[in-house]
Amino acid sequence: MILRELILSFLLSLVGFTLIAILATSFKMMREDLPAEYLWAFLPCLVPSLLVHTLPMSCLFATTLTYSRLSSDQEIQAAQWSGVKLGTLAAPALLMGAVASLACAVLNDQVLPLATARFQRLQEEAARRLPLILAATSEPVFGTPTQKMYINGFRGDVFLGITVMETHNSMVVRILNAAEAEVRYDPSSKSMTFLLRDGSCELFDPGPPQRVTQQSTFSEYGPLRVAYDAEIEVWRDWKAATRREIRQALRRRLSGNSVDLGDPTYSTRSQMLYLGGMKNEEEVEDPVLLVDLPDGTHHAYRSRTGRISILPEEDRIHLEMGPGVHQHLLELARPLKVVSEEPFERHEEDLALEASALGLQAGAHPTTTLIREALKARVRDAQQIWSQAKVELQERMSGALAALCFVTVGVPLGVRLRHGNRLVSFGASLLVIFCVYYPAMVAGKALSLSGTLPVPVGLWMPDLLMVAAGAFLVRALRV
Repeated sequence: MILRELILSFLLSLVGFTLIAILATSFKMMREDLPAEYLWAFLPCLVPSLLVHTLPMSCLFATTLTYSRLSSDQEIQAAQWSGVKLGTLAAPALLMGAVASLACAVLNDQVLPLATARFQRLQEEAARRLPLILAATSEPVFGTPTQKMYINGFRGDVFLGITVMETHNSMVVRILNAAEAEVRYDPSSKSMTFLLRDGSCELFDPGPPQRVTQQSTFSEYGPLRVAYDAEIEVWRDWKAATRREIRQALRRRLSGNSVDLGDPTYSTRSQMLYLGGMKNEEEVEDPVLLVDLPDGTHHAYRSRTGRISILPEEDRIHLEMGPGVHQHLLELARPLKVVSEEPFERHEEDLALEASALGLQAGAHPTTTLIREALKARVRDAQQIWSQAKVELQERMSGALAALCFVTVGVPLGVRLRHGNRLVSFGASLLVIFCVYYPAMVAGKALSLSGTLPVPVGLWMPDLLMVAAGAFLVRALRV
């Protein structure tokens, strides 16, 4: 009987919450002048992400309402007087929460990445037909006040679904759309160019009103110089990847035969140094040194530990690594192709000290402290990229378990309310969700990304808080 009442309340609330979320999303898109044909195409891609939130909310509301009604009719008390324990009465709710959590886990890990990839393809199509709509509905991957770039996917160093929007006085003057673009980096000179293929170019009269004055197509365009952004080298859309793919990317970061290290911590003309972390003033973690030799061969030295000595008076940085592995690379590209490798006990290398390579004033002779702080800042920036992947990995499972954790709060909360009114149960549910759970989730994620808390602690903190609150309420009931 309890399970039947729970399921009925759960389904009604799930339909209600999901419809409200869909209407809110549709209204937002309509305000941005998105055509109806794209609205109906985008919504199915957004439903899985909405369900991930409405499933746990529905569990909490259904549980609070059902047990509040049972308590107000004295049915909970009658069952307990007959020898039935509260845990037995809560079993149907826990079963419902477990099933909902399993559904959320499948949505998060399997359905949502597919929906996100589909959404990106639709965005690319919309960008080709209605580029200005893309600017209203999406955030650019990177850009400057006069130039913004939207990217829908990547394949190695080739980016897919490119839209470059150039503006003057906040008005669009040119839009370039391309099926793909080959990116070429030069970190030493802080330059980045794109070679666009299979696309179109639209020139606009800045207006107002804005209108297209010239439109043409091209098979190849460029090289187009764009604003340099070091993070574009390691740009990833973790939402469009499964947990398995994210774990593989994290494992490939420092080992394996196919490695994408991203932007170097420090580089010269023939050397690129990557640091996983800095323990103190000299000791470093997970150093990787890529060397381009004059004879055209490329080598990589990898180690778990190392030491850096900054010698500004000699215009060099001395690196000591070991033990580790020495790898011979087929080509210095992404991903790195390893031909052979052999272990080494110790490797030393000198890197030319260039202030401009650290973002310091060119031609200056900075102090050891300034150089070290610049290196630490670059290490923190690189760690932030990979922290996002670790956060995404934990967030998917902790978010899925929210439905079960909400049930542990909903049962004792409903019994304690002793009020069968739907409005009271709805208000209590909203207080738990928006005043306790979501603030804890936002704070935990922010603290995890900043490194203040370990990622598992920060991401699982809201769920643990719900379980602790449920245990407190159960204990209060028994007292």
